[in-house]
Parts: sequence; C-alpha cells; structure tokens
Amino acid sequence: MKGLPEALDYILSVFSPESASYVPYIEMNLDISENITKSIILNYGYQISGYIFESDGSTPVYDATITAFSKDRDHTGQGQSNLDGYYEIDHLPQSFDYELTVNAPSYVRAQEMNISSGSTVNFNLTKGGEISGYIKTESGNGIKDIRVVIESQSIQFETTGLTDNKGYYLIEGLNIYNRNGNQVTDYFVKIYPL
Repeated sequence: MKGLPEALDYILSVFSPESASYVPYIEMNLDISENITKSIILNYGYQISGYIFESDGSTPVYDATITAFSKDRDHTGQGQSNLDGYYEIDHLPQSFDYELTVNAPSYVRAQEMNISSGSTVNFNLTKGGEISGYIKTESGNGIKDIRVVIESQSIQFETTGLTDNKGYYLIEGLNIYNRNGNQVTDYFVKIYPL
C-alpha cells in the first residue's frame, strides 16, 4: 500500500476468501513512520461442525448461535445453525482446548469443553424454564427498558433482560435441573429502575 500518512496505531488485517480456509491475521498498533515491508504467512484454518437438535435427537434447532473459544490461542469463532440444525465454525487455528457454547431462544445453554479443531460435535438441547412478569408504577402503568436480572447461586448462573413498552419481561432458557438432576429452586429476580 502506498500513500499512508505516518501513524502509530494502524491495524493490519488479512482475511482469506470464504473459498479458502486460513486463520485471519490481525496486527494491532502498527507503527508506520517510514516505508516498511511485511511478510505474512497465513496458517491453515480448521473447522468445528455438527448438528443441533432438540432433546429428542431428531428435531433440528434453527438459528442457534454456536461460539468456539480457545484460551490457548485467544481466538473466538462463531456460527449459526441452519434449517437442518447444521452448523460450521470455520477459519479456526489448531487447538485442543475449544469451549463450545450453544445459545438458542427457549433452550437451556449447552457447553462442551476441550474440543479439538477439526472435530464434529452434535448437541441435543433441552427446553428451558422461563420467568416472566410486569414491572409497573404505583398507578399501574408499565415501565419500559427496566433491566431485569435473573440469577441462581446454586448453579452459578446469571442472565439479563429488558421490559417492553408495557413493562413486560420474559427470560427463557433457564435450567430447570442442576448437573445432579435436582430441581433448581433458588432463582432470584432483581430489577434496576431508571
């Protein structure tokens, strides 16, 4: 590239086309105070893929968000499930510590740990519980955009939602049971008024 003004905070980003599978290269705070030459070697990118079904193991879950995070590589990738429940997360660096997290409305969040790049991982999601209600003034008018926090200490869980223009909130996908199969009974609702 030519004609760049001098600066200490350039970001150099190189992404391969979708037809090629290479890990993106990003370099931050690049100092360009004189002419420089950069040689960049893109590493081969791997994929994690699979299917997301309901708990019956055959009904696909559409539009679930799947996130892969590697602490060793400090890399995050993301994908969405299609109408068949199939997902792909591409352009991942080779690693053996990926944490996969699946989030889908109305379902309990699912996680798998220590997944290797190049793996196929299928999920069967469980329908979750929900907590809903209204937040109103003393005169009965709903209050919009109130932050509602649902938490459980027993399963170390917290999630957040907002009230709509009628003061209604709905938090879905809550765990009904803990890892030992016992019912979660300590959900607590907090609100944060304006």
